[in-house]
Amino acid sequence: MEVAFGRGWDMYFKELMAQARAVTTLEEATRSMGHAFDNAVDVIGGLSEEQLMRAMPEDPIVDGLPKMSVINQIVDHTAHHRCTLG
Repeated sequence: MEVAFGRGWDMYFKELMAQARAVTTLEEATRSMGHAFDNAVDVIGGLSEEQLMRAMPEDPIVDGLPKMSVINQIVDHTAHHRCTLG
């Protein structure tokens, strides 16, 4: 969400890994995912079609894609990690 609608990529991997490792139960992970999806719905749901069609900042990963493409990226990334909690 941050790359399309916030401050950009969070490249502080040490801190991100510490946050991920702090989650030690399936209940915590499920709650965290729920909050993340709720946030995505709130952010995306509050935007107009025009806002969603605006290009993301160009960079090596998103390369100016429309902001609405983040929806598919969320689905793909979630599917990529689908067995992590299973």
